[in-house]
Amino acid sequence: MTYTKKALIAVLIVFMMLIIPVLARQDSTAGEDQYKLKDEWKNRHMVVEQHGELTQVVFMVTVVGDDDPQAYELLGYKWPSSSIPVKYTINPSTPVKKYKLSQSAIVDAVKNSFESWDNEVDTDLFSNTPTVSSGAKASIGRPDYKNVVTWGTLSDRNVIAMTNIWYYTSTKEIIDTDMVFNTYYKWGIDKDGEGTVFGVPASTFDIQNIGTHEAGHVCGLGDIYLPEYSAMTMYGYGSFGEVGKISLETGDISGVRAIYQP
Repeated sequence: MTYTKKALIAVLIVFMMLIIPVLARQDSTAGEDQYKLKDEWKNRHMVVEQHGELTQVVFMVTVVGDDDPQAYELLGYKWPSSSIPVKYTINPSTPVKKYKLSQSAIVDAVKNSFESWDNEVDTDLFSNTPTVSSGAKASIGRPDYKNVVTWGTLSDRNVIAMTNIWYYTSTKEIIDTDMVFNTYYKWGIDKDGEGTVFGVPASTFDIQNIGTHEAGHVCGLGDIYLPEYSAMTMYGYGSFGEVGKISLETGDISGVRAIYQP
């Protein structure tokens, strides 16, 4: 069944987990960007808050083969054609320093996360040449009209990654998105994606795996939770070492096509 959420301008989609976090904790946060999540958001799946003329919706998702073409959820917003292909900036500085990953590998993993969605529609939704900047930051409090993918310390240690989205209430057109990977956890890159030769350590999250899920939110798709859809990219749970979200399933593909080539 397809669901649509309407009339909300700011969406903060947070990817969370139920696994014992001590396995992957990263306590060194010196010099990292800090993002404070409200205490009252803890242990809640969705929060709606009014901010004057704006409304903020917070989706919080907990961690852990699908051929149903109707297995997707539309959030009701999309990128206007005038903004496509969407330009975005990657800040790889923290994972380079903290996890000893190469900048080029990080950029490729993030870019491939967006390309997974591009490959299933008849136009490039996202730029093929993202900007790389060590100074780029997420704009959680207000939109700065820049789309950023970065790493930082999230105040809630249960949160794996979050995606913040601003859009116009009246037109449902997206104007700003930011994705933040929580540096409380270890991040890595599986060299062969969903192949069986390589992998990431059991206490590590794969960048492209989580990134592809978050990029689905940037497209305008929500999470689904039914266990029969657990192999889908937009299934709302993730786990250490997982790479299965890298490739899209039938429902994921149907969802993005319903938005951008109905």
